[in-house]
Amino acid sequence: MGPVWAQAEQGTLVEEQRQSHPGLIEHEQLPSPVLPEPSPPQTETPGELLTAPPATPETIPPERIYSPGRRAEPRLWEMLNQGQYQALDAEIKRLRVEDPNWTPPDELIHWLNHHLGLFAQPQQTPQAASPPVKRAPSPAERQRLAYEQAATDADRLHRRGQSEAALRRLAPWVERIYQTRDAERLELLAWIRLALGQSEQALADFRQALAWRPGIEAVRGELLALQSLGRDAELLVLAPERIKRWPNLKQTALDALRGLAAKRHESGDYETAQRLLATAVQLGADDLDTHRLAAWNLYNLGQFRLAADRFQTLYRATKDEDSAQGLILSLRALNAAPEIAAQAQTVRDL
Repeated sequence: MGPVWAQAEQGTLVEEQRQSHPGLIEHEQLPSPVLPEPSPPQTETPGELLTAPPATPETIPPERIYSPGRRAEPRLWEMLNQGQYQALDAEIKRLRVEDPNWTPPDELIHWLNHHLGLFAQPQQTPQAASPPVKRAPSPAERQRLAYEQAATDADRLHRRGQSEAALRRLAPWVERIYQTRDAERLELLAWIRLALGQSEQALADFRQALAWRPGIEAVRGELLALQSLGRDAELLVLAPERIKRWPNLKQTALDALRGLAAKRHESGDYETAQRLLATAVQLGADDLDTHRLAAWNLYNLGQFRLAADRFQTLYRATKDEDSAQGLILSLRALNAAPEIAAQAQTVRDL
């Protein structure tokens, strides 16, 4: 029966009861209205799809129609991103009271609890960092450190001119230097020995360092050690070779050649001095000291004409007394009276 007929039937029944029992029915509530019987479920026939009924206010739960919690979720996320954790926690509690059917998003609650937990942790006051615990060095490490310190000390003493103290500091480590093939420390040892006049041992050290690691400083020391030892034959051979490979050593090689030539000249070995000076000039020595020494060496060799020409060139360049005196002596040795007279005006102040 339809719902309208049922309601009419119910109204007639109530009226009859009111007339039969007056005053009784007023205290009773009317029975619930008869709801329509649900329609039997539809079955899907092959090739036919069910169509979902359109959403209406009757079919949508009340909390979906108006939920303060759901509407506030974008604002709650914004509060989380802005770091308003305490305010966010209070707002969620308030919304849960206002909207009991609403449940905050799990991820929102997770991050809120995470940040609240961080704030709940006791803040540690910054303290001065304690120095790291140093591991005790091994015996090998202690020996290495002592070796490096000895080399540093020796280098400092040597630079201060205290070569004897430098040698005493480094001498106990000579065996280690050779065991480790430490070319740098061997060069230092060689320079210390060269400064102390131990040229033979210094030369051996420089050459050993060159064998381990060819370098310009070891070559420089080798040339100076050869000069100190007076090994003119070796110096005459090595100087051009070393300059060819290390052009920056040119001045060192020239100084070594001129220094040894001066020593030979003073000892009367003019032939050897001349070979050394000739090599120096050939390698590019253009300084006045080398040419002046070469001119006097030629004079002592009896090569007066060559000596006179050298002195004359030097005097024109420098107008110095030594060159003028050498020129006059060379011309007198040649018995060149006319030339002496010609040069008299030039050197009249001598």
